[in-house]
Amino acid sequence: MPAHRPAWLDSVLARATAVQATDRYAHVADVVADLEHGLSGGAGTAPQRPQPLYARNPLRFWQGLCALLAIALLVLLARA
Repeated sequence: MPAHRPAWLDSVLARATAVQATDRYAHVADVVADLEHGLSGGAGTAPQRPQPLYARNPLRFWQGLCALLAIALLVLLARA
């Protein structure tokens, strides 16, 4: 399953291709309405994933990475 496909589209496709006829859309207009609702960013959309630290605060990310590298360097120097 591609990671770039939104969750609302998966639910629309799952309902449109359901095995049981009672679980499927009754009319094509219902499918179109759900697709339009999803594309417009309606309330039924999946919540956004939290951004990783390097996207939210790149400075804090690089400071933490440098601190870890400094600690690793000190440990290696102490062992030598």
